[in-house]
Formats: sequence, structure tokens, C-alpha cells
Amino acid sequence: MIETSAGVVRALFKTAVLLSALYLPAGYATEPATAAPPEVPADTKPVAPATVQPVLPAEHAPAATAAPHMAQPGTTAAPPPPAVKVSGIDAVLVLDSSGSMKHTDPLNLRLPAAKLFIALLGKADRAGVISFSDRGYPLAALMPAHDDAARQKLLQAVDKVESNGQFTNLHDALLKARAMLGEQQDDRPRYVILMSDGQMDTGNAARDAQLTAQLKDTLIPELTKAHITLYTIAFTPASDVALLKAIAEATRGQFRLALLDKDLHDVFTSLFESAKTPDMLPIEGGEFHADDAIQEVTVVATKDNPKVQIFLQAPDGKRLAATDAAAQNKAMRWYSSPAFDMITLDHPAAGVWKVLFSTGKNKAYIVTDLGIVTDLKDQQFKRGATLTVTAWLNRGGEIVKQPDILTSTQFTIQMQGPGGAVNEFIMRDTGQLGDKVPNDGIYTATVPLITIGQQKLHLVAKSATFQRETTRDITVIEPPAVVPAAPAAQPAVAKPVVKHAAPPEPVAVPKTPPPVEEKGLSMAWLLGGFVLFNLLVAGGVILVLWWRRRRPATLAAPADDNEAEDDAVQTTPVKGRKK
Repeated sequence: MIETSAGVVRALFKTAVLLSALYLPAGYATEPATAAPPEVPADTKPVAPATVQPVLPAEHAPAATAAPHMAQPGTTAAPPPPAVKVSGIDAVLVLDSSGSMKHTDPLNLRLPAAKLFIALLGKADRAGVISFSDRGYPLAALMPAHDDAARQKLLQAVDKVESNGQFTNLHDALLKARAMLGEQQDDRPRYVILMSDGQMDTGNAARDAQLTAQLKDTLIPELTKAHITLYTIAFTPASDVALLKAIAEATRGQFRLALLDKDLHDVFTSLFESAKTPDMLPIEGGEFHADDAIQEVTVVATKDNPKVQIFLQAPDGKRLAATDAAAQNKAMRWYSSPAFDMITLDHPAAGVWKVLFSTGKNKAYIVTDLGIVTDLKDQQFKRGATLTVTAWLNRGGEIVKQPDILTSTQFTIQMQGPGGAVNEFIMRDTGQLGDKVPNDGIYTATVPLITIGQQKLHLVAKSATFQRETTRDITVIEPPAVVPAAPAAQPAVAKPVVKHAAPPEPVAVPKTPPPVEEKGLSMAWLLGGFVLFNLLVAGGVILVLWWRRRRPATLAAPADDNEAEDDAVQTTPVKGRKK
């Protein structure tokens, strides 16, 4: 009977399984099915899974056609060979000549500062000069800046800039500069340097607004398309700082605010360094170290006031002054202005030179076949990024790798923040800490970008016999805030118009079928209840059968007991009965 009951249970279980296959929805399973992998032809090579690349901001995205010799900062590109110096540039100086300049620049210091920029240009460079007030006035067309006759014309054009204009037409000034540069004939960089102390002012407010809109919406995009970089200089905070800064950044240029007129020459040397990336000598305490590889050095010495007389002390202790320049037969050229002196020496004697009675920021630009080179260009970076900078010594187009030179040379980065604070970073050629290949002559340092604003990077190489420096400007900006996407606007639902004459008819709302998951869940409960019910029924049947089988034995036991008692009565003698 027990075997029969087990057979009944097995039959009930098979029935439950069959019913689940009939009633459960198609595709329902307690565990997700695993699809069989597709067949791959025998001659097909396995393809690695696609890797999703993060979308980088435009300013961080790697260039699609980056030059093979230029390693992008922070990448794992092969070490770059020596970078090529900028051979020549075109620069147009646009100088404000409105009447307000009499108050913001009473000593006309913008004129010697502009001359300084022209004088620093090289043999392959060209320059032009435009004055503007109510409109732009070209004073000198684009011409070679290093030719003696052409340079004299450029300097004379700067002297023609006055401060008697009535208005300030920034739009026409830039329009004239665009026309002077013309169409690009080669790959030389092109710059416009705009100096102004005011805002757009033509005497008509409506006209001012119209020209400002045209400047931002039409002219600046045209300059950008023509690969013309705009440097802007504001003389006072009363200038349209927001506009001057915006149009400079739109062309990947730079903005400077010269709060004092005596700071103008420092602004111009900074822009010159950005445009030309010249070789330099570091100056500390007024001293710089010349060596035999230097063909020419130009020193820019800052004056505290116009009455200061600058002297240059040679390695032998002899003092040179502006009055000695005539006796040097062009071996020394000396230009004096109220704010600075510029001294140029051909083949300076090797040793330590010293600038005497100068205060402020002094610069020493050199012409040499031994310079420090870097792959870093002026760029914008987001705060929190890490900048990887590489630098190397370049001689005659080749990386200097001689151990006798590099062993005694230290490479450093001096990073000057907006407030003037300087942080120094050691550059190494050890194959570690960001450096790719050890002892290849290419030195590397990683610089964390923390401070917001414009930073000046001084890359310096120093040894016992020579020193070199080059500078780069970078701008650190705040990363844009992540704004959560606004929820999608819900379509407006028109309210039904209620007519008092007759109530509106009810609108039939279509029934939404329940989701598949809910249906599958209810069927599972139904199946479980069905199986449990059958198991209970089977258990009850087994219990009844077991009870019925046990009952006859129980009933037979009393009968046997009665028969035994009768036999005992018959065989036991009764006391007192005679046989």
C-alpha cells in the first residue's frame, strides 16, 4: 500500500509540472536563460570588446592629427625630437589714441612699451601699427621688423600716436587690423595686440550696441577662422574688461590688465614671450650667467622712476652705461625710456653679468644655438588636472644627451601663480614619475593645477657653465558645474468644457494590461498552491489507507484476550467443589 501511495504522489507531481508548462507565459523562467554564443567562422579572428572612451572637453581632447614629433601633455606618446622654434610671426599693434588716454597714460608709456615689442622681434618677423579713436588709422603697413630702415619706420609710426581722439571705436580698429594682415600666405602665426582704456563709444548708444554685437558675432569669429590670435590690454578697470577678455579668449589669445602705466613694458614682454617663446637667461638678484654659446643678449631692466640710471657690470667688473654705447661700434645698443632700459650686446663675455640700480622684473633674451625646448604650448586646463611637462636641451636641432653636460645640469619648473607665489618642481630623466625613457635627455615633471587663473611657467636649466630659461603661459579654469537635466515637460491636458445644458458623457478609459512581471508572479503563486493542495490530498489518502490497514489488527486483539480468559476459567478448580 505504501508503494501504491508513492506512485500516486509521483503521478501528481508530473501533473503539476505539465500544468505549469501549459499555464505559465511564454519566456517565463525562474532563472534567466543563457543564450548560446553565435557561431564564429573558422577564418575569423576574435575581436576584442569595444572600449567606451570618455568624452573629453574640447580643450582636453587629443588632436586627431597631432604632429608625430609633438607629445601631448600627459599622454604616453614616444619622446619627441627637438621642437622647431617659431621662425617668424606677423603682429599688428593697435593703440588707443582717444582723449581719455591723457589721464590713464599721462607719460605716454604705452609708446616705448610698443617700441620694445617691435625691437624684440627677430629677422623673420613682420609688424604693423594702427592708431584708433573714432575709427582705425593705419600708420605703418605690415613690414619686416628687423630691417634697419623698416624698423625705423615702425618706431616713427608709434611716435605718431596721440591722445586727442573724441571716441573709441573698437570695432573699426579691429576691422583695420584684419585688413592689414590680409589673407594668410604661409603657416606663420598672426597676432593683433589691442590696447585700450575705454569702452565702445561712437557718440550714439544705439550704434555702440550694434557695433558691439557685430564685433562679437561676426568679426571675432572671422578672426578665429583666419587663425588670427588677439591679445588685449586694458589700461584701467573702467575699460570694458569683460569684452576685451571675452574676445581674446575667443581667439585663444590672452588678456592683460595694466593697472599702472609703468607696468606696460612688462605686459609687452610677457606677450612677446608668449608669441615667440624665445631663449632666455634666468636673472636672480640682478645677475645672469653668459657663456660662449650666446651670440646676442638683450637685457630689459626696469626702472623704479625716470631719474634712475641703469648700469651693466661685466664679468671683469667694468661698468657700462648708456653713454658707452656709441663707443662700442654697434657691439652694444642701449635704449632708455622713463620705465625701462633695453641693452643689447653682441657676443657677451662669458661669466656673470649684473644689472645695477634696477628694480622689478628684469629679462634677458638671447640668440644662441643651445636652448631649452619644451612641447608645452599655451593652453587652458581645468582645475584639478595634472599637467605633464617635458623639456630638453637643444643644440643645432638635436637633443643634447652627453652625460658630461647633463650630469651637472638641473632642470626645474618654477610656476608663478596669479598672486605672485612661486612653486618649484624638479624635472627628472629617470624613467619614473611620469618620465617615459630613462637617460634619453628628455626631462619630465608633473604639475598639479590647483589655483584658478593665469599661471606663468618658467622652465630653467642650470649648470656650472651655462643657464637657460623659457616660459609658457597657461590658464587654469574652474570645471563647469554639472547641471542635472531638467525633467521633460509634460504635455498640457486640455480641460473638458462643461456644458450646463447636458452633462458631459463619460470618457472610456482604455484598460492598461498588467505588466508581464505581475502576471508571471501571480501564476507562480497559483502553481505553488496547486502543488501544495495535491500534496496535502495525497498525504491524506496515505494516512487513511494506513489507518484502515491498522484497524483489523486492533479489533482482533480483544477477541483473543476473551478466549484466553474462558480457557482459564474452565481449567481453574473451584475451591470447595467435590469431584
